[in-house]
Amino acid sequence: MTKPFNPLEINARVRTHLAARQSTIHLLRKNQELQKELDRLKNKMERQAKEQQTNDFLLKISSQAYHVSENSIELFSVSKSKTHPITTFYIPVFHSPSLVTLLSLNGYEKDYPTLLVELMVQKFTEGFFNRCRLNGTTIQQNQLNHLFLTLLERFSPDIYQIAFTFSLTTFDLQQNKIYFHGLHQSKPFVIENNGKADFLQGQKIEIKSELEQFITAMESEIRPGQWICLYQSEAKPVHKKVYEDLFVPALENNQFDLQKALLQLEDVIKSEEQDKSFVLIKIK
Repeated sequence: MTKPFNPLEINARVRTHLAARQSTIHLLRKNQELQKELDRLKNKMERQAKEQQTNDFLLKISSQAYHVSENSIELFSVSKSKTHPITTFYIPVFHSPSLVTLLSLNGYEKDYPTLLVELMVQKFTEGFFNRCRLNGTTIQQNQLNHLFLTLLERFSPDIYQIAFTFSLTTFDLQQNKIYFHGLHQSKPFVIENNGKADFLQGQKIEIKSELEQFITAMESEIRPGQWICLYQSEAKPVHKKVYEDLFVPALENNQFDLQKALLQLEDVIKSEEQDKSFVLIKIK
């Protein structure tokens, strides 16, 4: 500025510099706020991406359909629902020419914590049978009883805060026997080629447990020409009429052809919000 100083000019310039400084400080603060918001959104997106990766992984390892074919048995299991995750399904956790075991799981909630605990049950059961195979151990009824009680204890709702029902259906193809151990689940439904159909009948297996009133355990004979059916829709036992209305016509209408009967069941059992799962087994 040149002399003589003009007070009005000095005042105007000072006000201009102060206003510019205040604007700079305001912009810096806004920039810091925006950067914090950007970091928050970035972290949120990263968490969501990780959660989605976990969900995709769970869906990938949780198959919705299984097929097993051995010399003496063939089975298909299917799970259906309009929404994910599916927490009701039948899984062949072990199969060989002499032994097939089917694990049934039915979660009370359709959420990923339930699915995760059910996958833990599946892997534990698979490990039990694979360890027996590696050790050359022949599976006996007492070992199946022990496995069932171990699952009850290790995966109790008191531990994981997750509620579900489950069952083990084991086919001993050398002894022509079936063993069923179920917690609040219906027994297998047996259909003969002559049209006779009813829930599995056999000798009761005693299981000592605090949940004894909710447990069904039994063994029975199996023979070629029999069809074994299992079905779940809600977390409660299935009525006989469901099998008579769905499974018996599917087999009779298709001359007891397994694949054709399966296609009919796929068509008549519609996907809904509630999980539905079924198994069709042919004893050869």
